[in-house]
Amino acid sequence: MNGEKLTGLFKKFGDKDSLLVPLLALAPTLIVAAVICIVVKSFLLASFFGLCTLGVGVLVIHGRWLYSRQLQKDIEDIIYQDLKKRGLKLFSVASITEGYDIPYEKLRRACIEIYRRFARDALRDFVITENERKVLALLAQKLMIPVEMADELEQETKGEAYNQEFQRRLSDGILTTKQTQELQEIRRILGLSDRTVREATQQSALERYKGLFNRFAATGVINPSELEQLKKTETTTGMSPAEAANISPGEAINLYRRTIAMVCQDGIITDDEDRMISAIENILKLPQKVITSYREQYNELKQIGTIRKGDLPIVRNRDLHLKSTEICHWYGGCIYSYETRTRVVELSGKLIVSNRRVVFLSSQRGLEFPIKRIANIRLKSDAVILSLSVSRGQGVYYVKNPQILVAILEALIRKHNYVLAEKLDNARRRQIPDEVKEDVWQRDGGRCVKCGATDYLEFDHVIPFSQGGANSEKNVQLLCRRCNLAKGGELV
Repeated sequence: MNGEKLTGLFKKFGDKDSLLVPLLALAPTLIVAAVICIVVKSFLLASFFGLCTLGVGVLVIHGRWLYSRQLQKDIEDIIYQDLKKRGLKLFSVASITEGYDIPYEKLRRACIEIYRRFARDALRDFVITENERKVLALLAQKLMIPVEMADELEQETKGEAYNQEFQRRLSDGILTTKQTQELQEIRRILGLSDRTVREATQQSALERYKGLFNRFAATGVINPSELEQLKKTETTTGMSPAEAANISPGEAINLYRRTIAMVCQDGIITDDEDRMISAIENILKLPQKVITSYREQYNELKQIGTIRKGDLPIVRNRDLHLKSTEICHWYGGCIYSYETRTRVVELSGKLIVSNRRVVFLSSQRGLEFPIKRIANIRLKSDAVILSLSVSRGQGVYYVKNPQILVAILEALIRKHNYVLAEKLDNARRRQIPDEVKEDVWQRDGGRCVKCGATDYLEFDHVIPFSQGGANSEKNVQLLCRRCNLAKGGELV
């Protein structure tokens, strides 16, 4: 009976294969037609016949692959049905295939898959009993599967069973403590090694991490419960978040840079936010060359935040000649630019900011004014624009790290000019709600809408906050620092 099935099977396969013969015969004709068209310089027709030849080739290859796959499945089904009919003791692969030239590889694959079927059935309760063990051993012998290979197949099948349980518990996207303990117990019962667990769950773990990275990036923050989800995933799969980030870095990098942008938006980094950034770096272990620019932005803002709290840097230099009650907070090269009625004047020199005054020293001209004379501050990408209550000293001061200089001036103003300090505080009270930041980030694709940059990103008000602009999605956009400062906008 099974011999008749195999005969019919090979006949069916041969009939299907014969359908490809006309296609194979058509290919040379198309090639010749294409060559003729090239000779007569009909390149359009030559391209047409060339594409037709390619299409015929693809159809033939795909057709043979489909037929071969179906033949493999049919051979497997015939052997499996004979095994069920005869019983394991009377079953023999040789008696079924005798007299038929079945390719060795197809027969081997069929036997392996049949062994997997029985192993899966035995592992439904995660335990292989003594009787089931004997059945599997005899089955491997009947299917001509070596003992070593049978052991490997059993471990792979156990790994598949564990992975299915892992995926089932992740159906709602959350891995609870109870579920984690259940998976650990299943792993113990199955007797799985770390290597087997890693290999069995690698794809599932990677998809899990990618989903977590994207979910966390959507909110821009990682809370303790989300950190716990990363740890539980590592416990149950053996793959660490850092390994997942290394295999699929796109999602991990996006999570890191988005978190940086969200944290830096309001200009203040809290202790909780600082711990969160450190935790992300420790967990993901992204390459330094990847995160350098984002980390520089973060460190600069941390320094600015420290200054705004009143912890100003102290500069000591032998060239400084200050009063006994003065403390220097800024000293560096500067180009001072100011306008007269007829021209723009630029002077090179040194800028000094102490706790009491601002001093500009130059071989051409020197000037100074007390901090309390500052009436307005504007920040440019490479300079600070000061408006004073007196004309002398007003203008543009080109310095390195103008953001730091502005932070120092703001901190000093709070001590000397209470009215202006209140305006500064009001200007800083423009924190954009998290849900708005999430929508804007998604809408703008995590890039500057002006130049497409992905580093030093800031949430910018289209209509400035100081002019009544709202904290709404329509009025907020992503800009890199360069484009944001070039756009302008007063801090006060």
